[in-house]
Amino acid sequence: MNSKSRERSGFDPHRDPYPEVATLTLGADVVEVLPVDQLGIAILRDLIDTQEWNEYNYLLYAQRAYDGKPRAAEAIAEGMAWLRVRALIARTPGNTSDAAIFVTRTGPELRLRARRSIRPSRSFRADYIP
Repeated sequence: MNSKSRERSGFDPHRDPYPEVATLTLGADVVEVLPVDQLGIAILRDLIDTQEWNEYNYLLYAQRAYDGKPRAAEAIAEGMAWLRVRALIARTPGNTSDAAIFVTRTGPELRLRARRSIRPSRSFRADYIP
């Protein structure tokens, strides 16, 4: 890529290619106490808004955002697990990265319903196995 085409494309070699993720602006104290289903829905919104495709990168953002607060980063990982168990995210077919994800067909629908009010669809129980 020559310098003229870089200027036209908006290419900036000094720009962070991984912008911060919106959900991670929630305070660590909020993330740590938010019920896993509500946190999962917040993460789902963020995945849709940011078009994040890589679960590993998303969790890395959380680790950076909550530096010194490992429980908050772990809560984000729990939220991602909740999304996967409910088939709201899945592995991207054909992508060789084991962290490649996409929001499933059900994800945007749930996001719209959750926009009105975030309420757990069923009480979280430690012994509940989906």
